[in-house]
Amino acid sequence: MNPIDEDIKRKEFKQVYVLYGTETFLKVTYKNRLVGALLPPDDTMNLTKYEGKISDSNELFEQAETMPFFADRRVILCEDSGLFNKADDDFADRLNNIPETAVMIFVESKADGRLKPLKTAKKIGAVVEMNAPSEDQLKRWIARRLDEDKKKMTNEAWQEFMLRSRPEVKDYKDKPADSMTKMNCEYEKLINYVGEKESIEISDVREICSGHLESKIFDLTDAMIANDEKKVMFLYHDMLMQKVSPLYILAMINRNFMNLLKIRELYDDRMDIKTIAKEVGVMDFVVKKNINLSQKFSKDRMKELLKDSAKAENDVKTGNLDANIAVELLMVKYSKKP
Repeated sequence: MNPIDEDIKRKEFKQVYVLYGTETFLKVTYKNRLVGALLPPDDTMNLTKYEGKISDSNELFEQAETMPFFADRRVILCEDSGLFNKADDDFADRLNNIPETAVMIFVESKADGRLKPLKTAKKIGAVVEMNAPSEDQLKRWIARRLDEDKKKMTNEAWQEFMLRSRPEVKDYKDKPADSMTKMNCEYEKLINYVGEKESIEISDVREICSGHLESKIFDLTDAMIANDEKKVMFLYHDMLMQKVSPLYILAMINRNFMNLLKIRELYDDRMDIKTIAKEVGVMDFVVKKNINLSQKFSKDRMKELLKDSAKAENDVKTGNLDANIAVELLMVKYSKKP
């Protein structure tokens, strides 16, 4: 159990809490839970908030030393202070002397475990790192919420929900903090949409969960493999209407088929799904989906598509072919039955 959960359950609190990492949703959730457990919702007199970089921490400790107003404790909440990402022995030493009538909560993007401030916080308080969860962790989180809402979700619906609500690939590299935030919003929409219905089907997910660009690229890839030229062109022009660059679409198609080829080759070598997912850099459910897809598109045809994709990109960049025409020609060729 998370140490914050334990403290809230026992109603015994430490003087210092540090919540850091890339997962914004988790940090916000636990920050709110802590503040809610420490103070009544209408007690604004005993809550002091700071946002942004703090160069001088004296004021924080002055607030901590101020006696609470008709309450058991005073709470000092600091967000993105940067105090745990720099060497500051004085700040670290003063953390040891926070009065019992005060609790300091720090919500940070980064914290350096090699430095004295975080080492001190670990000794006297609770330090919790909160990063983007794995697929299994997300599945357990949604399963708990479904249980609370007395709902069930089919496996097909879950895979579609993951595809439409998880972060885009660029989010994993640049801002993985969005993972649970987007999924939470899509889940709330889905629950409101199904109303009293007990079981959530794949059709419900497709109807209400908007998804994002990556899911549309997956749909386009599926349509190419299914030889559904009409659907391919519909999806392509829909993305163009949303001002998505043809070259970006080409790059995403190339990435999808490159992953498809890797997955097929690793699966043929009898590698298990979790290992394949780690090797390719995708989630487990993407591997499962692509194993089935790869059986419908030969490895030779995938390799031919990747060569044509590279040639199309080169033709566009050298000015030999218009980007839109180049992408359309590639999609039409590989949407037809060989």
